[in-house]
Amino acid sequence: MDIQEPGVIVNHHCNPNAGIMNTKTLIVLTDIYQGEEILYDYSTTMSENSWTIVSGCSARNCRKILKAFHYLLDSFKEQYLKLGIVQNFIVREHNLNREVCL
Repeated sequence: MDIQEPGVIVNHHCNPNAGIMNTKTLIVLTDIYQGEEILYDYSTTMSENSWTIVSGCSARNCRKILKAFHYLLDSFKEQYLKLGIVQNFIVREHNLNREVCL
């Protein structure tokens, strides 16, 4: 977890309204209104195989237990990759894993 700004001003949500592009650029995915929390999916920044955290978000599609990006459903991975909100090192790992499977 990033306890420095901007990381300290955002929380996790399984249906995020923001994402982190190019390591430290926070981008908006949906309208965020004054007083509303900025939320991103922690899995887009994590690659550790043993990392987990309990999600307390209110999303209907809440995964309950968060794991690294590689454990997400393919539909989520594809969506996040298309939006460009997956950390570069994870994108490289993802592409290498796909090549190995081919």
